[in-house]
Amino acid sequence: MTGKQVGVEPFGRDQYDRVLGVLWADTVNVNVGMVLLGYAEVYRNAACLAYCAELDQAAAQAQQGRAGMWAQGAAYESPREYRRKYHLTGD
Repeated sequence: MTGKQVGVEPFGRDQYDRVLGVLWADTVNVNVGMVLLGYAEVYRNAACLAYCAELDQAAAQAQQGRAGMWAQGAAYESPREYRRKYHLTGD
């Protein structure tokens, strides 16, 4: 994305006091784009606060189209599942 104007739209803080936000490259919602390409999952351990419908639609499309990480099919293990399997901390 060379030459793009990048900005952050903050919308809150998480339980660790980190700023939560939507990353924009010009008019493109990068958060939604990463989910759509199968490079990121939608965080499900807290209520959605921004662009919820767009994120859910992108997640469904990515899974259905087997994009990115979803190409692994049943072999895909989410970070949350991995942490639970190995008794690691975090959500």
